[in-house]
Amino acid sequence: LHYPLRRQRQMCIRDRLVGLQGSGKTTSAAKLAKLIEEKYKKKVMLVSLDVYRPAAQEQLKLLAENNGIQNLPIIEKQQPLDITKRALNAANLNGSDIIIFDTAGRTQIDLPMMSEIKQVKEDIRTGVTKLLYVAPESLTKEENIEFLRSVKISFLAVDEAHCISEWGHDFRPEYRNLRIILEQFEQTIPIIALTATATPKVQEDVMKNLGIPKAKVFKASFNLSLIHI
Repeated sequence: LHYPLRRQRQMCIRDRLVGLQGSGKTTSAAKLAKLIEEKYKKKVMLVSLDVYRPAAQEQLKLLAENNGIQNLPIIEKQQPLDITKRALNAANLNGSDIIIFDTAGRTQIDLPMMSEIKQVKEDIRTGVTKLLYVAPESLTKEENIEFLRSVKISFLAVDEAHCISEWGHDFRPEYRNLRIILEQFEQTIPIIALTATATPKVQEDVMKNLGIPKAKVFKASFNLSLIHI
């Protein structure tokens, strides 16, 4: 960290995290803020400028609150420039030493990839594709949500579902936002959550977060007789 963190506070330091969408900026922002507060004893405020990715601002808010870090309250439909001005004013009032701005990610897509994406969507619309694999990070993209809302989805299977739970060993915030995204769909979609590593506490958290608290739970041994090593 190349911050002048040990000097007397003269002005609020502003940091902006940039990178490709899905590269982990939001999680890194929270981790960086926690490190600075614990190691350098400086007051940090987290601010989300990502007004494009669904639930991005809520994700940063959740991470901040869970780690006891101050965050700028969300004002719906406020644009990045106005959010920045409001954050600077808030920092002066609350005595923040550092503001960490989490920016909207950018995707890098070339013409062949755009053509491939177009073909994938067409195959889904016409019923050629029956099974679609989507990473949670990709599912948060507005254009993907809009497309999936336009087609009939008969079933949703969440693999590695333990990643939903903050009590799990491999928590990923993007998994935590699945329910928020699903609520944008007009259709009711049956859900199954699959994992090989979930304690009772993790199981309960997964069902609660996905909105299926009364779902049937099936458990079996990982020792499968059909698999020989």
